[in-house]
Amino acid sequence: MTNPVQSIILDLDDTLIENSSSYINAAEAFSVFMSGLGFSKPEVTREAARQDRKTINSHRYGKIHFTGALVNTYKSLCAKHKKKHSPAVCRQIREAVDKEFSNPAEIYSGVFDTLYYLKGRGCRVFIMTLGDKREQEAKIIKCGFDTLVEGWHVAKRKDASAYSAFVKKNRLDPCNTFMAGNSYKYDILPAKKAGLKTILVYHESTWEYEKLSGEVLKNGTLFVKNIKELMVHF
Repeated sequence: MTNPVQSIILDLDDTLIENSSSYINAAEAFSVFMSGLGFSKPEVTREAARQDRKTINSHRYGKIHFTGALVNTYKSLCAKHKKKHSPAVCRQIREAVDKEFSNPAEIYSGVFDTLYYLKGRGCRVFIMTLGDKREQEAKIIKCGFDTLVEGWHVAKRKDASAYSAFVKKNRLDPCNTFMAGNSYKYDILPAKKAGLKTILVYHESTWEYEKLSGEVLKNGTLFVKNIKELMVHF
């Protein structure tokens, strides 16, 4: 890339900060807890995945909706086995998730160096994330990203129209704007449909519903192992 890059839009979760591990740990703890109530782990895993898909398909994201999916899993299994669900157990589930998410977000190594570098190169840098508005904005501010980017947007959906609207609002040139994120489904494919250039940032934990066939590198998308590699390409 020899030409100066004018704009780069960065994903937040699992691109700049670790996010998946909190969900994975909470889901595992929930499975163990449910086993103690007499439900088999395979059954819990299947129903939790079903409830999670329902939540995602309704375009509801974040800790609040994830917690609701776990509570609904418990209630659904109780109904299936003709057991009465307990409000106290529902409360325990919510408290356990809150505890797992209470730790400060882990900012990936090299993120601040990369943000300073991109700004120093004259890039317009933004964050576009998916999820609950209050949750995501709190993360951005607590991590200190609010002072290092030109702006951010918490989207209800990350589809081509959302990217196009963001580009138009911020007066970006689609041909000279990159979207960098870890999700092929939410960061790469829709951004490319909106006419942006794309960078897939590797993350070891890929949600099951995001696993697609190996077409990622066949559509002109740049692949980097971590966010720090952006400094090599820009």
